[in-house]
Amino acid sequence: MNEDYENLTIEPKREGSKLTVVLKGEINVITSKEFDAFMNDNLEGVTELVFDIKDVAYISSAGLKVFLNAQKVMNTQGSMVILHMADEIKDSFDLTGFSKVMRIE
Repeated sequence: MNEDYENLTIEPKREGSKLTVVLKGEINVITSKEFDAFMNDNLEGVTELVFDIKDVAYISSAGLKVFLNAQKVMNTQGSMVILHMADEIKDSFDLTGFSKVMRIE
């Protein structure tokens, strides 16, 4: 199941209570709305959330908020990790302090 939005592709893979979400493209003010809606609809019963953002070129502040909201949910029901973050995106996570409250590998 691929969910294609303008400039953002969301590829979820569910294995029991583990959800891996592969993101490709840009998470901007427009695509973050679809990303947020997707996350709100798919976190029930998830105890392990993995984001693979190897092919994400840009994350706006609206996109950062989606990751923060997901982290808040996962703080109560399990764990979350973000994999393969580009250096430019890591800088944004560092500047906002998000890298202190999220596991990034």
